[in-house]
Amino acid sequence: MKYTLSYQNFVIATVLTMVCAFTLFIVNSFLGNESFFLLLNNNYGPFADAGFAFITHLGEEAVWVILFLYVIFFRRQFLPLLVIGLIISTLLVQGLKKSLPELARPTKAIANQAII
Repeated sequence: MKYTLSYQNFVIATVLTMVCAFTLFIVNSFLGNESFFLLLNNNYGPFADAGFAFITHLGEEAVWVILFLYVIFFRRQFLPLLVIGLIISTLLVQGLKKSLPELARPTKAIANQAII
């Protein structure tokens, strides 16, 4: 059976996402929450700081607005997919935030504040 390029790209993206998630889960399991947090939040220099700030902003509303405008003007057939993606991501994030309200943020959960 011959698959379309869109389906192949979907499969590749899904597999890469699952491999990354599984790798992060395994590393976190071996290091523990505190060590893994400190590993990720170490001082890796100004280039890494800028890169992580950029990655953080990819999850914010501006990206959705840019995608929405692009889809409206150039790829209107993908508008339902974009709206569904926005709804699912919003429900997942808000659902997790509401279901885990008592969990302390990482900087408050680490007992020894001197190592942060």
